[in-house]
Amino acid sequence: MKFQDEKKSKFNLVHFFFILLGLAALTLIGLLFRDDIDYHFIIIAMLSFVGIIAIVQPIFPVLITCVLSAFIINFFFMVPYNTFHISNPNDVLLLFIFLIVAVLHSVLSYKIKIEQKQARMRAEKERELELYSNVFNSLSHELKTPLATILASTDNLLFNQQFLNDIQKRTLTEQIAIAGNRLNDQVSNLLNMNRIEHGILKPKLDWVHPNELISTVIQSIKNSRSVEIFHVENNRNPLLKTDAGFVSEILKNLVENAFQHNNNSCKVEIQDSIIQDNTWCIYIIDHGQGVPEHELQLLFEKFFRGSNAVKGGTGLGLSIVKGFLDALGGKITVVKNEYGGLTFAVNIPIETSYINNVNIE
Repeated sequence: MKFQDEKKSKFNLVHFFFILLGLAALTLIGLLFRDDIDYHFIIIAMLSFVGIIAIVQPIFPVLITCVLSAFIINFFFMVPYNTFHISNPNDVLLLFIFLIVAVLHSVLSYKIKIEQKQARMRAEKERELELYSNVFNSLSHELKTPLATILASTDNLLFNQQFLNDIQKRTLTEQIAIAGNRLNDQVSNLLNMNRIEHGILKPKLDWVHPNELISTVIQSIKNSRSVEIFHVENNRNPLLKTDAGFVSEILKNLVENAFQHNNNSCKVEIQDSIIQDNTWCIYIIDHGQGVPEHELQLLFEKFFRGSNAVKGGTGLGLSIVKGFLDALGGKITVVKNEYGGLTFAVNIPIETSYINNVNIE
């Protein structure tokens, strides 16, 4: 597992340059006031500088800073000046104490940083294990339920066919289709999350009609569950250049998320508009129960499920939406709306072409 502070722990020439620059600045200031102040103030300043370096740098450059500081103090600020000879035995002892304190401080700071890093790693691993435990528990429910439905319905069709009328057979077939679609959605979400994490999402841009794309998504959702979805169509009817598959996944996950967390009991409305012919704005408005204000910015984190979430779901849908939008160069925001639910605003950069302007060969 990688942490951002690992980048800071790598010693390089740039860090060494800034260390030398800091030492040079302290030395120059000390030389300007060498005749006016006691050199003990220079020692304190150098020790403070070593302490600051020990906080932000690994052990090796800090030890180099300790040694260089000792040489600078000896050469420039201990009598006789500009030599490494020390005439006063007390100064020898003082310089030795400076080195001991500086090195001890450096080593202790390094050990503290190592302990903090290990503590963060342990906390992160515990959090990751908890998240994966939650998602596997959810997946076991999300996958076993449709599988049980498919197996039970199939058994009825195979072994009790002679006792079933046409309506019952159709009902069982519809249940198999609904459960199959649900399984397909879960597997698709897992595969999409894997693609997002490995950075292999590459949009394929092509011309699509927004009303047709949205209507197709709505119909696919209605085929798998009985829900209320309304689309306020855009009357300008432009053709848009985007990745229809990505946009379909974005819309599907947003709408499914609304129904998933409101027990299919809320109404969802989809509105869209074109801004200055280069941005496609889509609004998914649900009339559900919403989430607490402090959870709004956490909704797009992987495996996050709000405190008001109903049983079921894996917490992947909205993080997948964010991943697809990042691949398209788009963005998404969420706010609470006047109905008590949430409004997701999706902005996707696009090219537009109006049908009236297209030359038909």
